[in-house]
Amino acid sequence: MFGQSWGGYAVGAVLNLHPEVKAAVMVSGFNRSIDMMRQPGRKIAGPAVSLILPCLDLYEHVKFGKFAGYTALDGLKKSKAGIFITQSRDDQVVPVRYSYDLFHETFQSNPRFRFREYQDRGHAYVYYSQDSVRYRKQFDQEYKEHMRRLGQKPSNESYNVYSTKHFDKSKGLELDVPLMNQMADFYRQYMD
Repeated sequence: MFGQSWGGYAVGAVLNLHPEVKAAVMVSGFNRSIDMMRQPGRKIAGPAVSLILPCLDLYEHVKFGKFAGYTALDGLKKSKAGIFITQSRDDQVVPVRYSYDLFHETFQSNPRFRFREYQDRGHAYVYYSQDSVRYRKQFDQEYKEHMRRLGQKPSNESYNVYSTKHFDKSKGLELDVPLMNQMADFYRQYMD
């Protein structure tokens, strides 16, 4: 299995139910769904998010029953699968304390776990090349400068229009080939 962000959480949580899984890669995945709501909630509601989170937790339990209680950490503990976990320390979407650090602290001495930490790839660029990360950062700056020259505020819509005309996919979507090879080799190790 392979998952990034919510998919990374799903990979870990699914291991609670599927002992037949042989290998999994978690990229920027988190432990509990409520952890994913905590960070954006703080940005939106500030400290008041602490009042909202218990309601969201209850809602999840009503809607999803026992499945809402599954955590990635519990799934990783129950599984016998090989697990490859990678994340960037500067991830602003999923703070490493709710994910990478928790998993690393728990499983760092377990031989079926591999960890790969980055410093500057954010949340969405973990498996892209360094050149791609630099290109995207430069592209984002150019977009902001473009909007400043127009006297307009940046928005998702204007970013999408600008990207359609100016984004070079071959540069911006270039994979980190050594990392992808590590993942492929990791899968092969557990599939034999």
